[in-house]
Amino acid sequence: MSFPLALCMTFALGAGVALAVQAPINAQLGKAVHSPLLASTISFSLSTLLLIATTLMSGEYRLLAGAEPLRWFLWIGGLFGPLYMLGVIFSVPVIGVVSTFAMVVAGQLLGAVIIDMIGAFGTAARPVSPARLLSVLFVFAGVVLSRF
Repeated sequence: MSFPLALCMTFALGAGVALAVQAPINAQLGKAVHSPLLASTISFSLSTLLLIATTLMSGEYRLLAGAEPLRWFLWIGGLFGPLYMLGVIFSVPVIGVVSTFAMVVAGQLLGAVIIDMIGAFGTAARPVSPARLLSVLFVFAGVVLSRF
């Protein structure tokens, strides 16, 4: 399935805005229920229910019958969401939304460089150029600047 570049860029931008909106809401939920873990559980439970309902209504659950055997790492993708959620819920009240997301983006880029470098999780290995490393350093510089 392929989508136009402009549509993909718009969806990605919208996803970023959604994460920025979600962060302070979940941080406030964590304060209200006195537990970041409970807040994460509530948030992920609602997300899970929405995804189950959408999958059932769309009929896409039928696609499982023709699925090929899955490699081990395809089962663990969902484990990283709660780590992200807890990190954000803990960080937003202390360092703010901008600094939290600056760190999130810096961490994403650092992880992406390593994944590209070694070709992890079925991706093609890509050399790490000086320009790519410099872009990551600029993001880390942004993290420092976001604290002022």
